[in-house]
Amino acid sequence: LHLPQGADFALTLPTPYNVGLYVVCGAVLVNGDRPAKAQHLAVIGWDSTDVQITASENSLVLVLASEAIEEPLATYGSFVMNTGEELMLAIADFENGNMGKFPENE
Repeated sequence: LHLPQGADFALTLPTPYNVGLYVVCGAVLVNGDRPAKAQHLAVIGWDSTDVQITASENSLVLVLASEAIEEPLATYGSFVMNTGEELMLAIADFENGNMGKFPENE
């Protein structure tokens, strides 16, 4: 969401969703009493059907919302997979440069 300073935005989501707001830049007030500034994640949680966002300054906010996927998690640092085996493979792929590369000097 691109929100100019002073703008209000009402977000309505389905009941079973888990909701988070990542403030890319700027600052917002969530539900009237919860400040969130640039590079912060405001976790709203489950069953939050109505979220009010007010921009304290010009802001860019990424809305993250989804139903639970009800799958097992295996985590290590920033790696998230479903099983320990998949996790080890992902780490090996990363260490071997198999996850892609950024173009040089672009």
